[in-house]
Amino acid sequence: MYFTSFDEGELPEIEALLREYGIEFEHGSRIVDNTNSIMGYREPGLALITRYVGESPAAKAIHDSIRRLPSLPKTVAYNAKPMKLSKNLFQFEIEPVLMTYPTAKVYNSNTVVREGEEVVMAVAQRSRMVDDAGNSRTTLILACSSTQFTSLDFLNAAYCNREIILNTIGIMTSKKAPVDIKFKIVERNNLDMSIGTANNWTLAVMFLFPVIISVLGMFVWLRRRHS
Repeated sequence: MYFTSFDEGELPEIEALLREYGIEFEHGSRIVDNTNSIMGYREPGLALITRYVGESPAAKAIHDSIRRLPSLPKTVAYNAKPMKLSKNLFQFEIEPVLMTYPTAKVYNSNTVVREGEEVVMAVAQRSRMVDDAGNSRTTLILACSSTQFTSLDFLNAAYCNREIILNTIGIMTSKKAPVDIKFKIVERNNLDMSIGTANNWTLAVMFLFPVIISVLGMFVWLRRRHS
């Protein structure tokens, strides 16, 4: 996984490798969307609300669990730079995973250079045979144009950034190649309780349960002694 953003400089060796895979970032440019963004968060128009796109097995595995929800939650990319996808030398299959809305604009030196949908996250994959027995190995690359994608401000229940990361980890740690199979989606369940309820359970575990066990133990011991 590789994350960058508008404020981050170029890492020549890594990004040269990414270009060979068909992924290239536009340094010095920034995506702004004053319509589809989180209002009131730092600088206006930079907390981009993204769309879930891509129909390949890898792309669907990343966000399919989110798209199936009755009410589609938001995934946010802050301070993102544009990303270009192109043909590559290693026959990687590249597909966007998250894109902006058509209301987004790309700025360079405070000048609007274009307007429309922009890729902010993409996945590239390639499967190849590794032996004569027909075993294959899949290489996966996830690139994101926002280092703030993993910020604690967005890794909470209000957004789905965390689910995107967990699902990606689930793909990358799978032993099977993500081709023509349905991935197991990494899911998260929260246990919500008030502070008062948590304190009551703490007291019960520390004091009430030991007392009950002690009383039962004494009862069993007395019955055996007088039997």
